[in-house]
Amino acid sequence: MNYASVFRVTALGGLVLAVLYLVTGLIALMARESALVLIFIVPSAVITVISGITLLSIDKPERPSRPIDGLAVALLFWLLAPIALSVPFLPVVDQNGPVLLLGIYEAVSNLTTTGHSLVAPSVVLPASLIVWRATLHLLGAIAFITMAMTVFAALNLGGPGIHRTRFFTIPREHFFDAVTRSLRLVVIFTLATTALICFLLLVGGIAPRDALALSTSVITTGLVDPDLAVQPVPGLSEILVAIIVIGLCLGTLGVIFADSLSRFELR
Repeated sequence: MNYASVFRVTALGGLVLAVLYLVTGLIALMARESALVLIFIVPSAVITVISGITLLSIDKPERPSRPIDGLAVALLFWLLAPIALSVPFLPVVDQNGPVLLLGIYEAVSNLTTTGHSLVAPSVVLPASLIVWRATLHLLGAIAFITMAMTVFAALNLGGPGIHRTRFFTIPREHFFDAVTRSLRLVVIFTLATTALICFLLLVGGIAPRDALALSTSVITTGLVDPDLAVQPVPGLSEILVAIIVIGLCLGTLGVIFADSLSRFELR
């Protein structure tokens, strides 16, 4: 295994998480949620320092990366990301239970796009935490689709379904270079479709908070705002329901569309 590649790519992923923390912290600041600003800014600084030290202390790998290295990064992501991303949930989960464990559960729930929440129904989540839940939903969906198109496909090129792809037929190439191309396509597809549905919902008169939660939920097939599971969304017309249904279809078929885009680029 190419440990240098694994740890450097993991550290780069850490910097991405730090940026997500920072952006959400700025949103909390603009929303005047002063009590939550440091909850986002401090983890951003800590992750940046740890990732930066890792990148500076490990030289660039001399050997090319392989699919097994991608599998190692995927495992590290699903092990470390829930811990690193759980901090904003600690103040709102059940304080009578193991807070850290419940916060990690909340992060895992969002990253896997199930959306189940341990926050008490009486607690109205601040805007920045809704944004954070949406961010984790999108991050988890993007990570899973990219892993399916790259790591799983490379380890089983002859398999059925999503394992059948042309993306890794290029010889003598660093594995993570191919992952970068695939990741770019998945990010563009996921964010563009989410933004389009959010825009249509806003035009249809849905409140910004609900529009963000709904658009992210339908693309990731998750549940960003737990309140939406127990109460109807005000102003939801038949046309907007149709848009949501189309969004759910796009979210379900996202792997197929992204793989088609990757094949088109390789031609």
